[in-house]
Amino acid sequence: MEYALKTVMKAENSRVAELREILIGSDRSKKKEPSILYDEENPDYLAASNILNDSQANALDKILDTQDIAFVHGPPGTGKTTTLVQAFGLPAK
Repeated sequence: MEYALKTVMKAENSRVAELREILIGSDRSKKKEPSILYDEENPDYLAASNILNDSQANALDKILDTQDIAFVHGPPGTGKTTTLVQAFGLPAK
């Protein structure tokens, strides 16, 4: 674990360095090009977003909108797992 962390901290001009900067907040995650899969008229997207409450649907949109990495956080019982299940299910369809 220590070796892995040191390797990440020493990384330069690589994808690892880029992700490190995103994760520590020094850089922003890139937005994805729009995809037909995530179109609000797509039945799979609508089915997924209709299962979620407004906050969860907003998190789903942010997850699907990023090319790099997205965090879903919140107190216990707020639907993080439900949101992630919907996010993971969409690309597989």
